[in-house]
Amino acid sequence: MLSCVANSYGGLVRRGIDKNLGYVQWVVNDKKIFNQKILPLFDKYLPLTSRMRLQYHFFKKYFINPDVEQYFLERELKYKNRNSIIPLFTETNVPDYFNEWLGGFIESEGSFSHRVKGNYSFSIAQNHDYFLIEAIRNYYGLHHLTIYHKTGKVSGYPLYEFSVGSLSGTGRVIDHCTNLLQGYKYCQLAEFVMNSKVFNDRLKEFLD
Repeated sequence: MLSCVANSYGGLVRRGIDKNLGYVQWVVNDKKIFNQKILPLFDKYLPLTSRMRLQYHFFKKYFINPDVEQYFLERELKYKNRNSIIPLFTETNVPDYFNEWLGGFIESEGSFSHRVKGNYSFSIAQNHDYFLIEAIRNYYGLHHLTIYHKTGKVSGYPLYEFSVGSLSGTGRVIDHCTNLLQGYKYCQLAEFVMNSKVFNDRLKEFLD
């Protein structure tokens, strides 16, 4: 998946070493590539999580006007204005790329799980951004589901999560993800469908 990204936008794909052989990373260090491909991409399709939005604004500020001394003074403050950019959108006014973005977000943060007694579920969570988890829940027409507010065990940050275990709700997520997921999560979804008594008739959608 990352090789396809690198072929389109430049940069290198690096593999982990020793015990991290399963870890891969796309890296871009060329300023020309940033100016010609990366910045225009992110300006057109802005990140939708508050963390990435603030990181991008901070990066762009010092990429365009480098000031090393000021950079080190401000780098620990890049998230100080988090509350000022929430919400980034509303349920009735989501970005036109939300469908595709959500596929990528699920690739990173979503989880398809088999529960005890053959039950199945899809869940997704995000630190800080209640509005984002709410938008995802509502995108699938699951307004009735509760969004749980937790505290991250390691970070201590507020964590928002919802989980769906109904046949129709999980089916909607599968419908959305089948043609969008590209990496490990696609394999996880295919395995989830294969091992599910209620969804395994859909396995042909994942076989070439």
